[in-house]
Amino acid sequence: MVILATMLVFSESLRAGPVKVEKNIVIAEKSAIKASHAWVRAMPPGSAMTAAYLTLENTSDKPLKVISVSSPQANDCSIHKTVIEKGINRMREVKYLSIPAHQSVTLSPGGLHIMIMGMNRPLKKGALFPIVFKYSDGSLLQVEALIK
Repeated sequence: MVILATMLVFSESLRAGPVKVEKNIVIAEKSAIKASHAWVRAMPPGSAMTAAYLTLENTSDKPLKVISVSSPQANDCSIHKTVIEKGINRMREVKYLSIPAHQSVTLSPGGLHIMIMGMNRPLKKGALFPIVFKYSDGSLLQVEALIK
């Protein structure tokens, strides 16, 4: 299964390689981050939140940090981890997500995940949900996650 992932970069930060312009957004043709297995949990109508999961692989020689997450289809997105406190699962927000050089980080149920809150429209199974990851170097990675 191929998940669509493109690196979006600010015009003043074109370290990612050749670029093309689509709808006034600069898109890098080569990216140091590869996203795979991206999916969003479909929720019943009226549900206020859901979660997204994926694997992010850093193919560069330098560590990278995800400093924020957003989506045009939600009011708020953030990185969370599940912790067990006194036998109870609790979610805690993570300020940033480090991805070491030449390694990957997997966000999965029961562990690290993207909390998605205040969705603008109901989620439809089989559709794609856009998630934008902002890195500490100013670059952005947009991932289209499958809703299932």
